[in-house]
Amino acid sequence: MAYPDSVSVDTNKIYEQRNGSVGGDILKRFNFYVDYTNKMLYLKKNSYYKEPFTYNNSGIVLEHNGTMFVKEKIKIPNSDGYRNSNTINSVKIDLSINHKLSIRPIYKIVEIRNSSNAYACGVRVGDILLEINGKEVYELKLNQISEILHGKTGRPIRLKIERNGEVKIFKFKLDNVLKRNEPSN
Repeated sequence: MAYPDSVSVDTNKIYEQRNGSVGGDILKRFNFYVDYTNKMLYLKKNSYYKEPFTYNNSGIVLEHNGTMFVKEKIKIPNSDGYRNSNTINSVKIDLSINHKLSIRPIYKIVEIRNSSNAYACGVRVGDILLEINGKEVYELKLNQISEILHGKTGRPIRLKIERNGEVKIFKFKLDNVLKRNEPSN
């Protein structure tokens, strides 16, 4: 489900034949072909068709929000029996230069459900996600992070985020997105 901003809604009103949006959790279940000439969409079930639907039990909505430079350690192969040597066939390898700069994605929290455990522990809109469960997020694709956030109710989540230049750690458990909010007495 999508909740577009008012500018997008106003623009979409121009197209009178538009009926709405279909989310990725539906579309991934089909191979599809768009026949623009005849205004037709053809769908064919694929291997994801019978997978169970999941819910975002974290309450966190992320988006790719630009890129950053990341200092990554270079992994030097240690095969061919040269593990303990930095000289191969009279060629000296300088192991002091063991990092490289890479351009990696930034993932920003753009929405958070106020009734979620993530919100209750302090995660906020605008936070930049750095790590999830000990894994650097730049090593993951957005759909991989989403799979973690759609995990089973009760699963522990540990986030390292950056907020206004400060790094913070948050821990919470995935909660049931469909839970009822009981009125307090």
